[in-house]
Amino acid sequence: MTSGATIDTLAHASTAGLQEDADLLWIGSELLVAWTDLFDVRMRRFDSDLKPLGVEQPLAAMAGIESNVTLAPWGTSF
Repeated sequence: MTSGATIDTLAHASTAGLQEDADLLWIGSELLVAWTDLFDVRMRRFDSDLKPLGVEQPLAAMAGIESNVTLAPWGTSF
């Protein structure tokens, strides 16, 4: 790797289909990333080195189509 090069990190495990409307929020020492995949709102947490702290999880999984996720701090959570 050359000096100044960057490494891309994907928040979503599956790259098939649409992942859009992303939002990011720092909570303490964690980065929370949320996005829509047309049918659900999903999220994943990362440490300050952008290493995943677990697998992606549904934030809203309903029968309808969800879109335009917006994250906001709420105490020590979101």
